[in-house]
Amino acid sequence: MHGKQSSTRPIAAWTSAAARNTWMWALLVLTLVSVPFVIVVVSSDPKEPLAAAASVTWLHFALIVLGAGLAFLSRWRLLHENASGWTAAALLTIGLCLMPYALESATEMPVSTPPTSYPQVLCGLLVALFLRAAVRGVEPRGWRHPMLIGTVAGSLLALLPSVTTLNALDRHPVVVTLLLIMVTALILLYLMQLRGLPSWAIRLLGATLVFAMVWHHAVPFRAIDPTVSRLLILTCSAVASVLLLSTAMTLLREAIMIHDRRLVQLADRAARAEHDSSHDAELFHELRSTVAGIASASRLLDDGRDRLTGEKTVGLHRLLASEVRRLERMLRAPGNDAVPEGPEPLDLDALLEPLVIGLESQGAQVEHKPSGLTVHGRAERITEVVQALLSNATRHAPTAQVVLSSELSGTHVVLRIADNGPGIAPEVRTALFQRETKGPGSAGQGLGLYIAQRSIRDQGGELWLEDSHTGAVFNLRLPQMSGQ
Repeated sequence: MHGKQSSTRPIAAWTSAAARNTWMWALLVLTLVSVPFVIVVVSSDPKEPLAAAASVTWLHFALIVLGAGLAFLSRWRLLHENASGWTAAALLTIGLCLMPYALESATEMPVSTPPTSYPQVLCGLLVALFLRAAVRGVEPRGWRHPMLIGTVAGSLLALLPSVTTLNALDRHPVVVTLLLIMVTALILLYLMQLRGLPSWAIRLLGATLVFAMVWHHAVPFRAIDPTVSRLLILTCSAVASVLLLSTAMTLLREAIMIHDRRLVQLADRAARAEHDSSHDAELFHELRSTVAGIASASRLLDDGRDRLTGEKTVGLHRLLASEVRRLERMLRAPGNDAVPEGPEPLDLDALLEPLVIGLESQGAQVEHKPSGLTVHGRAERITEVVQALLSNATRHAPTAQVVLSSELSGTHVVLRIADNGPGIAPEVRTALFQRETKGPGSAGQGLGLYIAQRSIRDQGGELWLEDSHTGAVFNLRLPQMSGQ
């Protein structure tokens, strides 16, 4: 539940921020589309400002088409949509195919639309072919990369009139127009079958295509007044540019939002995975320690039945029972604690006695100085911490003597665990309680002291390493029972 909330909040934040920035995208579209009209205002030729604007209209429109193609290309790179990739290839092809006429128009200032010719028919066929590939689910990869195939196809179409003898087809404009209408119908057919893009985007792209065809073939620009013709060219170009560019920009904006949302989700999943991994490592560390304690106590009870005194046998049984309860708690499913362990008054001497007996039975030199003090805490947690400290002492200094003593310190009881071994390396002392910190040559995971300190702090206590000239001295401070 917590993980779900943590992933939902950043996603909502991204969505809210994107919604607030909608005006920026709208302003970008408006700025790009209004370039010819700005030329009308700032034209250096006050007599023919419309002519100056009309001269760059087709160049401006070709660049808009190429920009829309790059927007679709960016969406394809972000979302890996086949439909976006093939649409990008189609738009790049159209934009580059228009470029020769657009450049000529910008230098010679004609008042017309591109002539109906066979490169336009071939361009329409290639666009239909690209959309057919998208409908059939062909992935635009390798040599079919949208940028590569769109650039090559558009460039060849732009160069085709100057390097071929197919111009004879231009002598039959009616045939070319009919072919263009058929190709347009084919493009619309494939466009309506396209899957991957939102339905509104497909409808807008279809509307843009139909509008461009009507604009190109139905408006008699050469037969009307030049001023009206130029105004119509500017207006139609602006409408087509708005339809195309707003569709492309909206889809790109949507792709960025989806991509950002996926990144947030991936980051949240990575954080949860890291947390789960850390938790699993800590659980494994505790399980291994507990199983080792159970195995050791069981082996001592079984092998040393004739040598153990009654007091040590009772102590080992208590230790075994405590370790079994600890194991049951760790293996219990999360959230399935019938009666969660809570803080309670604990006899510190009774809590430490089984641990001391267990170590003594294994041959360790352990001295416990009873104090008769009572602390307030969780028995299993305190046992885990003390056992971890004692295990560290006997493992790293097997011949050293360990002394346990307790004393009052204000409202707390301080348990002191000291050994006269070689001590802790200076380079380790400063980061001793950090995760995965361990001494040179240690085969452990560096989790024991990290878990121990966190467990004690959860109970309102503290664990620290005391400065000492010999051995290692750990101090464990626990809350004292009120009224003691």
